[in-house]
Amino acid sequence: MKGDFTRWTFSREKHYSSVRMQQGRVQMDADWNEQTDIAAHRIETEALDVIGRCGAPARDAGFRLFTDVSRLNADERRWLPATPLPALETGDFFILGGRYYVDGILVENESAVLFSQQPDLPSEPLKEPGLYVAYLDVWRRHITALEDPSIREVALGGPDHGTRTKTVWQLKTVRVQDRNALQRANCGTDFEEYRAATAVPTGRMRARAKPEEDQTTPCVLPPGAGFRRLENQLYCVEIHRSGGFGTAAFKWSREN
Repeated sequence: MKGDFTRWTFSREKHYSSVRMQQGRVQMDADWNEQTDIAAHRIETEALDVIGRCGAPARDAGFRLFTDVSRLNADERRWLPATPLPALETGDFFILGGRYYVDGILVENESAVLFSQQPDLPSEPLKEPGLYVAYLDVWRRHITALEDPSIREVALGGPDHGTRTKTVWQLKTVRVQDRNALQRANCGTDFEEYRAATAVPTGRMRARAKPEEDQTTPCVLPPGAGFRRLENQLYCVEIHRSGGFGTAAFKWSREN
């Protein structure tokens, strides 16, 4: 919704392995972006097949949760910041720097950071005592020069050009009500609270022209049916709040 794109053409089902540029042809942003998506799909699928749904390298494994620096080994201590770590408040803890993979996506944390001060989800320390499951929520965010001015080439005198896709990681927690769950927990334990917090949304969107009376001529579109503009538009929709009528909120744009 923030960018200006002609269309999105990548389709996994087509099994394309590359985009071929031809001489003397118009260069399209869709071709460039599809090549990027093809490469990303290839890399992440390979990582998912080899590593699994989640995993860390033998060296430089990141995102260990800790409260006591003395319990870190020499390799883990390399990911501590140059300055002393801040004092811990009740309900807070540190997230170790390093690398991790979630669904084949590389996630990186440059240095140990407080849970309450993580870069993409600063929040309050845990307030209620109890048992918690911590998990990484990983997603992608579209970044423009408005959010990161270093993207803009100042020599152009103002106009923007390319944008970026950022991998966002957020360490979240969910409280487990069953106090006996910790005793039998392992990496494969499926906590009900975690399953509910990470459930895939079931909502779907269907977009179409406003239905009108039947037409006998296929090339004639009724005036009230929409899609009568001359421009070739790419519509984008962002869901901001889920819920029913009167609660859900979304925005859409055809200037993309």
